[in-house]
Amino acid sequence: MIDEAIRHSRYRKKKNRTGRSSDSSIRQGSKTYVHVDHTYLASLYHGGMLTGLGLIISELELLVVSEKLVKTVIVGLGAGLLPMFLRQRMPFLNIEVVELDPIIADLARIFFGFIEDAQMKLHIGDGVEIVKEMTNISKSSSINDIPLRSEIPRTLDRENQCGKGTGDSKGVHVLIIDVDSDDPSTGLTCPHSNFVEESFLKTAKESLVAGGILILNLVSRSTAVHEMVISRMQMI
Repeated sequence: MIDEAIRHSRYRKKKNRTGRSSDSSIRQGSKTYVHVDHTYLASLYHGGMLTGLGLIISELELLVVSEKLVKTVIVGLGAGLLPMFLRQRMPFLNIEVVELDPIIADLARIFFGFIEDAQMKLHIGDGVEIVKEMTNISKSSSINDIPLRSEIPRTLDRENQCGKGTGDSKGVHVLIIDVDSDDPSTGLTCPHSNFVEESFLKTAKESLVAGGILILNLVSRSTAVHEMVISRMQMI
């Protein structure tokens, strides 16, 4: 199941027998509503990021076999395509999404079909601060106990509601950072420089369980900045 999800992470349009795209559009009066297919990714870089899960595939398979949910935190919602793909293709994930801008969250819901359920929760807040709080609390509780400002009611006993427990309730198995930067002076397009500071990277590492993984979308037009970030991550 894990291998299949990674293989399907490359975007492609499905076609029906007439040769037309099967991406559905529903027309009502003067309005056309486009259905978003969450079983495929629209961005190739998302597929590249997900190949990182292959590095911990043995750990993931052990959790799946023992019917444990894999605790996953995604910082950066965007259109919600990545978390929705993971929810569709990897139902064994327990996903928490963090988004700074509530307007982005509304757009993802209204226009791109992002929805929350028992294993997909959205929190509005600063990703850097939330990961810090998550790390501080992880020794005694789970991410659901973090005092976040959310637009939906939080479920504090989600593991019992889902009927499955998470692998290690005191840490995160998969931490994905997928945010852009609005400061061109840093030489980074993604992520914001706060997410590649040494202090944050150390905090992110501490938030992970043994065998967990940090996946970070790194884009820079500066070779020097790119190499600096890679070097820093390797040292930590």
